[in-house]
Amino acid sequence: VSWKLENRKLMRVREVDGEETPPPKPETACHRPNTHLKAKELDKLYVEVLYTITHKVGASSGQYYQEDLFGYAQRAFGVAAEQHRRALTLATEEKPPIVVLNVVVLEAEGLEAKDANGFSDPYCMLGIQPGNLASPPPPSPRPQATSRTMS
Repeated sequence: VSWKLENRKLMRVREVDGEETPPPKPETACHRPNTHLKAKELDKLYVEVLYTITHKVGASSGQYYQEDLFGYAQRAFGVAAEQHRRALTLATEEKPPIVVLNVVVLEAEGLEAKDANGFSDPYCMLGIQPGNLASPPPPSPRPQATSRTMS
């Protein structure tokens, strides 16, 4: 209790004297480490950037967008045109990434059992179709989790 009273007295004295709390010391501020990449590491990093642009996953915005990203990367890394062409060739020769899509079926109706006695867990087959950029996707009902099992 006595330390609380002492703190209150100190705060009143500071208010009267017009003192402010000192700013944080520069040592406590976040500093970015000074890292210098070697030329070989920088070249590898540049090829990785080009690989990522070439094999991006997700909705496509067309070739024009990809060319913009290539130009931005070339300017950001300060790469000459010939070096850019060589790095782009290396990036495109690499195997494309393996994309995995995990799907959880929350609810299904009318599934038939696939064994003779009719007691097996039914299954469903999903397909992926390319989207059409010209028309917006139809509104889909919001999935709701149910506590029932499918068997």
